[in-house]
Amino acid sequence: MPSEDYGGSGCPDTRIFFSEGGDSTAGVPIAKIEPASRLGTFQKTKKEDFMRWTGRTMLLMLAIIGLAMGLQPERVLAQRTLTILTWVDYVPAADKKFVEQAERFGKLNNVKVEVNFVALGDLPAKISAAAMSKSGPDIVNLWYGTPHVYADSLIDLDDVVNDLGKRYGGWYDVAKAANFVKGHWKSLPWNFVPYCVTYRKDLFKEVGETKFPDTYEDLLRVGKKLKDKGYPIGMSLGHALGDANLSYYPIWWAFGGKEVDKNGKIAIDSPETVAAIEYVKKLYKDAMDPTVLSWGDPDNNAAVLAGKISATFTAPSMYSAARNVAPHLREHLDHALTPRGPAGRFAGPLVLGLGVFKFSKNQDLAKKFLTWIMEKEQFSEWVAVSDGMHASLLRAFEKDPYWQSDPKFEPLQKIGPYIRLFGYPGPPTQKAEEARSMFILVDMFAKAVQGTPTRDAISWAVSEFKKVYKE
Repeated sequence: MPSEDYGGSGCPDTRIFFSEGGDSTAGVPIAKIEPASRLGTFQKTKKEDFMRWTGRTMLLMLAIIGLAMGLQPERVLAQRTLTILTWVDYVPAADKKFVEQAERFGKLNNVKVEVNFVALGDLPAKISAAAMSKSGPDIVNLWYGTPHVYADSLIDLDDVVNDLGKRYGGWYDVAKAANFVKGHWKSLPWNFVPYCVTYRKDLFKEVGETKFPDTYEDLLRVGKKLKDKGYPIGMSLGHALGDANLSYYPIWWAFGGKEVDKNGKIAIDSPETVAAIEYVKKLYKDAMDPTVLSWGDPDNNAAVLAGKISATFTAPSMYSAARNVAPHLREHLDHALTPRGPAGRFAGPLVLGLGVFKFSKNQDLAKKFLTWIMEKEQFSEWVAVSDGMHASLLRAFEKDPYWQSDPKFEPLQKIGPYIRLFGYPGPPTQKAEEARSMFILVDMFAKAVQGTPTRDAISWAVSEFKKVYKE
């Protein structure tokens, strides 16, 4: 129960606090009485002051009686509030469970935990505003390699992350790449979203295919058959915050394309980038829905669930959404790894972390919360309701029974080793994150499929990347 302020004329700042949790051994509310010397001066000339003073005195007397009956004096201050800023998950059950766990943590620790959800597209601006103003949430949800962008605004979490790693089999390499900056863990590797392929098995069977293609060349062959049948595939070529970059960076890497060389110099203008663009031009023309140029993040999932396309690169949230949106389709949906190209198989870095701002006045409490939610009891419970949407970056959770609960989850737990961060094969940097946020690579492909000559599209991209890297 919050403190009540009974201060006023004749009795400034007199407060009584009642703590619902109190001393865990007492099992009763706790009262705290501030010194009686602060009661001030009783002004007898005013009836309202007399009533005010009488009321305060009675409250003090009741508190004294409570102490005499066995209540324990409060030794802590008013209840603390821990605030968290995160995204609106595409699987609502995951957010519901996270809130439940936050409330459970609050009750266990006699604190209040506020979870503030914002749309994914609004999250970057919220994080930037908090970092610049040095005010806002204690804990913030960080995507991709953004801990590298905000490293100077975040506290070190070495003790938390190292402890969890020792107890749960160690971290995947990508966890460190995304969250470890200049010798310190700046963000807790919370989870990753297994960004892979969701496709309609029934539509593939109609064109004589029993599984999703394992190579990009084979995807072109199968995609053409599907489009001719009226079931094109589709990956966003618009400014979809997640889907566009997460689809086309892996294609580019699979053909050997790279952002910078080993010396950190722009290396986009290469035969490998030419090959990637030529491939995407063919894929767009022969196999894809032409409306992908205007797609935002929800549009590819909506197109699959509406029966307009047969496959897309996406998070597994569609499989979960089908329960309610298109239950007749859920049995026909399946997952697959992203195809491999001449340079190998790659997956988009949908890695999520949780950082603590330096301006937070609850740093110790925030670190305690981060450790608690990653313990097996909480994390496995959260993953189980996410319907395949989230997986752990801790190796011990690979054996979580949840992954055997549905055979369609098999590819999801296998995608982790193929994840790379923006800027690959170079290290993740603030500049790589800035380039990603500007959709330079996506726009290079979009220009090419709309008729811009390949060399001109590359030249444009080189000039844009050089602006970011200040070459």
